[in-house]
Amino acid sequence: MLLICDRQRHERDCRLENVEGIRRIDLLIHEPFNNRIHLIYLLAIDDFIAPSKACQGKKLTTPDANANIDLKNGRLIMKIAVTDFDGTLKPFDDRIPPSTIDAIHKWRAAGNKFGIATGRELTMLNHDLRHYDITTDFLICVNGAVIFDKDRNVLQSIRIARPLKEHLLSMPLIADTNHAMICFCERRSFSLRSDSDYVPTEIAPPISWTDVIERDDVVQFGIKFPNEEEATAAR
Repeated sequence: MLLICDRQRHERDCRLENVEGIRRIDLLIHEPFNNRIHLIYLLAIDDFIAPSKACQGKKLTTPDANANIDLKNGRLIMKIAVTDFDGTLKPFDDRIPPSTIDAIHKWRAAGNKFGIATGRELTMLNHDLRHYDITTDFLICVNGAVIFDKDRNVLQSIRIARPLKEHLLSMPLIADTNHAMICFCERRSFSLRSDSDYVPTEIAPPISWTDVIERDDVVQFGIKFPNEEEATAAR
């Protein structure tokens, strides 16, 4: 598994090598951009455990056609690379480097899996990703609320129930202000109060508050505050 994180989060987030069953093979330093150095860990997962409750505690024994086999130890080794999109895979205000795209092609050609974990929803991600020859085996969108497989089928979606939506939208912080607001759904987003500097309307078209309540695929709301002070005060 390839774990990518930025140096500032290293001490807090990059501790997988201390977990039993995970061995750190190598530590690579990604070339810097935007004055941020990204750490790339290459980790080996000794054994994978079936995630479903029905198979809990049972090791996976049937590899797929593209899996890598450790012939010496007779174990299945699944290699997975997961990366953030903005500021990691794609530098801010710049294109994804051809060398990165070539590395992804080689990674997948070797039988490994590649995916993106992002705060964007599917339409927002595809708006930029469509310009590149990059194939993903899975997508984790909207900060983990929606997960897609290779064919963009929804594997998991954590939706906001109607009573909770009604409560959120009636809060003074939302109802009594004019801050730009985005409604994130499983496959696209909508603007409750638009701001082209926040999310362009061609990506997030307007939607009424009533329609938001009626939709059953809402997974997140986003608010743009005019400054850091107001954002901090709203926490």
